[in-house]
Amino acid sequence: MPWRRAGFTLIEVLVVLVIISIVLGVVTLNVDHRRDDVAEAVRRLGAIVRLASEEAVLRSRELAMQVEPGGYRFLEIGKDGFVPVEGDEVLRPRQLPEGLELTLALEGEPVQLVAAEEADGKEDQRPARIFLLSSGEVTPFELRLHDPYTEVVWVVAGELTGAITVQTAP
Repeated sequence: MPWRRAGFTLIEVLVVLVIISIVLGVVTLNVDHRRDDVAEAVRRLGAIVRLASEEAVLRSRELAMQVEPGGYRFLEIGKDGFVPVEGDEVLRPRQLPEGLELTLALEGEPVQLVAAEEADGKEDQRPARIFLLSSGEVTPFELRLHDPYTEVVWVVAGELTGAITVQTAP
């Protein structure tokens, strides 16, 4: 009776294990890289809001941070209303990592985020703005940034006194 080969050879099993290991390694690296990018962007956001608040006090400027679905920008409040801050590399408009889900509450009330282009001329859809006043006061806010890829939720919060905190949500 001839010998029948059943199953896989050791080489075949090892090749499959190596392929699986490589694929898992790439997926893990991508998730870790994304987590680091999001964490850096959120910490930068908190630091920039702190800096903008301090700048408003030191330079006696009335500023507002306009939060939009994909990012944020700073505006100066002047005679002509809200004017984008120009010539300041720190307070330039910024985009957040793609896919982040943002929710904003101003003074404890949820606010719908709309892009500035969509809100122009519509009274019922105003852009969400956090005021950073020269008195040191900040509109109390809580900005939650949820990353659906890593399931991490970051919270950037501001108090009336100007204190800004950045932390992950429990």
